[in-house]
Amino acid sequence: MLAQRIYNQKFVEAEAFTSVWLWQEGPGELKPLADRAMCEGLNRFVYHTFPHTPPESGNPGWVYNFGTLINTTNGWWSKSEGFHHYLARCSYLLQQGEFVGDVAFYYGDEAPNFVPPKHIPASLGFGYDYDVVNTDVIINKMTVRNGRIYLPHGQFYEVLVLPRDQRINLLVLKKLEELIAAGATVIGSKPTRCYGLTNREACDLEVRSLADKIWGNVDSVKVQVRTYGKGKIIWGKTVKDALMQKGITPDVQLDKGSANEIDYIHRATVNSDIYFVWNKKEEPMAGTCTFRVFNKVPEWWDAETGTTYAIKKYSVDKEGITIPLNLPAHGSGFIVFSKAIIKDGQLGKEAMHVKGLIYTSKGLAQIGSESTVSQKTVTLKVPWKVRYEHKGNTPLEDSLPELSSWHTSANNSVKYFSGQATYYNSFELSENDLKENTILLLHLNKVKEIAEVYLNGTRLGLHWHPSQSFALNNELRVGKNFLVVEVVNSINNSLIGDAMKPENYRQARSNISRLPNAWQTPFRDAPLLEAGLLGPVTLQWATFVK
Repeated sequence: MLAQRIYNQKFVEAEAFTSVWLWQEGPGELKPLADRAMCEGLNRFVYHTFPHTPPESGNPGWVYNFGTLINTTNGWWSKSEGFHHYLARCSYLLQQGEFVGDVAFYYGDEAPNFVPPKHIPASLGFGYDYDVVNTDVIINKMTVRNGRIYLPHGQFYEVLVLPRDQRINLLVLKKLEELIAAGATVIGSKPTRCYGLTNREACDLEVRSLADKIWGNVDSVKVQVRTYGKGKIIWGKTVKDALMQKGITPDVQLDKGSANEIDYIHRATVNSDIYFVWNKKEEPMAGTCTFRVFNKVPEWWDAETGTTYAIKKYSVDKEGITIPLNLPAHGSGFIVFSKAIIKDGQLGKEAMHVKGLIYTSKGLAQIGSESTVSQKTVTLKVPWKVRYEHKGNTPLEDSLPELSSWHTSANNSVKYFSGQATYYNSFELSENDLKENTILLLHLNKVKEIAEVYLNGTRLGLHWHPSQSFALNNELRVGKNFLVVEVVNSINNSLIGDAMKPENYRQARSNISRLPNAWQTPFRDAPLLEAGLLGPVTLQWATFVK
């Protein structure tokens, strides 16, 4: 991913969701994997695998032994639209503009060599992003303007960091001299020899001579910053210290200073700064976050619904723009900063122009980044009525004294059921429950795997990961309100139940006969998965803090 960015490739494409777990995972499990990859730079997904399973192959058909099986036969496909739309919206926004990173780490000419996944280098700390560059990029693509190191397509870095190695490519060292003399800041210890054995003594001598010219006699002086031409060579300091001395504060700062709560990626267009933020933790995070952006106004762009709204509560200081950032467990979204303008004495903004994609604000769809004060929460009463899609001897309708997974049912036709089941419930509201400035949020919490939700006949949307909620508005009414939740699960449980039948009565047909991977446990002995609406389903009354 890093290599594609530095070589000006708009699309950073990768094989996605590769695994050995067949029919085991739904969108709720896949979302954190996707969010992490997008924070690393991915902006186009290629599912591995989407098998071609024509009717002649049976159900679930002939499939490959590896990969997360995302296709029409996996059970939850019929209601997976929200998951695909989320990835599409995120990908499109992350294809705009240029990546923003302050540091270029040079990884040298060691062989073999490896660039690890994105992490927080100890010398850098949270809040700065980086690329890893190779010899070709340094020699053939880097130039210096106004103290920054630029690539031909406009991406730039504040500093270049050398690897911890006494060896260096002689051509790289010669280019470093040019860059530093032109104004670049380079961080790294003084090299003493070159790579390889070709003309070894002469090459080492030239390396030492040029290094003496750039670094000076570091053995006899304690100077850690040396001016060379218009630039500087720094050693013995952390990368963060070098950036701070240059006046470069972190791009993202959390009020708690915790590097373990969120990950992010920043892209910039001519008019806008686009931050994708993701809560890495399986619990909500709440606080404030400062973004190194000035003279712009923030909006929350919800990639799950395609809606946007202004973030009205924010402050500006020398560090940048600070906003409240409340994210549910593994929650994510975009904070887009657009240029502020003054027109007729009013503060406005320039719209972010993204060809081919139109965002409309139809009202608040989720909590997003605004602060809320919860007034009360109630759990919907039991029993729930549930109607199963008719398959063999599956009961048409049942009454549940409590929400539980289908696989725990004493009725085998429910225990091994894979398909759609529809849940029904209702709740009463008074006029006081619908008072002005109060919003009702519907939380389904745990669903395996996807739910489509209706209230009083109006479709609210799809619930495909645990942290989703629905903001209720015009759908509500005084008196009785009717809730309908359609749930689909994985095909896993029906494959297991089908294997327990005599062969003549089996409906499944596939080249795979074991779970959770193709070589582990025969279908009939494999573990069942949770399925259905597990809840608890709650209503939360909340007031948004202005």
